[in-house]
Amino acid sequence: MKLFAKRKGGPKKRKAAPQADAVPDHKSVKVTKPSKEISQEEHEAFLSDIKEKCASATFNDLKLRQWMVKNCASLAIERPTPVQYVCIPKILQGQDVIAGSPTGSGKTAAFALPLMHKLSADPYGIFSLVLTPTRELAVQIAEQFTALGAPIRLKVCTIIGGCSILEQQNELRERPHIVVATPGRLMQHMIGPSPPKLNMLHAIVLDEADRLLDVDDFEQQLETVVQFVPKACQLLLFSATISKELETAFVKLKGLCGSKSKASMAQSRAVSKLPFVPGQEIPFGCGHVSDISICCCVAEMQVQVRL
Repeated sequence: MKLFAKRKGGPKKRKAAPQADAVPDHKSVKVTKPSKEISQEEHEAFLSDIKEKCASATFNDLKLRQWMVKNCASLAIERPTPVQYVCIPKILQGQDVIAGSPTGSGKTAAFALPLMHKLSADPYGIFSLVLTPTRELAVQIAEQFTALGAPIRLKVCTIIGGCSILEQQNELRERPHIVVATPGRLMQHMIGPSPPKLNMLHAIVLDEADRLLDVDDFEQQLETVVQFVPKACQLLLFSATISKELETAFVKLKGLCGSKSKASMAQSRAVSKLPFVPGQEIPFGCGHVSDISICCCVAEMQVQVRL
């Protein structure tokens, strides 16, 4: 494919997007109770239905591009897992997402596939940041992106400690499509003399978000990084567990997005009203947070409910 061939005469300039409504400051935003509550039995039935649909669903059903469907098949990925089945359509719609699902349930592909689907329509500049707590996990995620994006020669850059900052700066100047990083090293680049250009950034992903936000240093580093991304950047949190503390941190990060960015992107966040089980450690639901929609997409439940 010649999808990523260089454009003649330099990169094509995008038309300025309409001015987005201001995202409320995180200090003035309060997490409100989800609009609908269901019983444990209804919740189990709902999750059972998701699993049943996954048994016969294909990636074609999720409206992914054909090159992605074929590449998944070549990698022996023929059917979406529950977390992929639930999250991929919502990410394609541009929604902000909080997703809880156990390790090994396919969370990386749940955000990698829809991001590459959207990226392939306009593959110029850094499209997405993926932040993760450890170097090892960053390398693993980068490898998965590379494998899933091989047909379009996806350019992935890994920004982690223990490597040359100068070499990483050179990689970032090449404007890779995906940057996978640990928060501390990325923050060094953001506040350094040659920060990466993030004006084309569409999405920021926090993988293992519970671990990222459980360490004070990580949380402070994340707060610094998100200030440099566009205000309307799509925010995706993936975690093994979901809690009210994580939702509150999500709101805070969303409120900080774009506070030091000159970029302005149109903001349109659809609101999904999904069922919520009170008292459930990992709910499947959506809670309104002022103008921000928190969509808790659970693929495989832990604690009381299991698929």
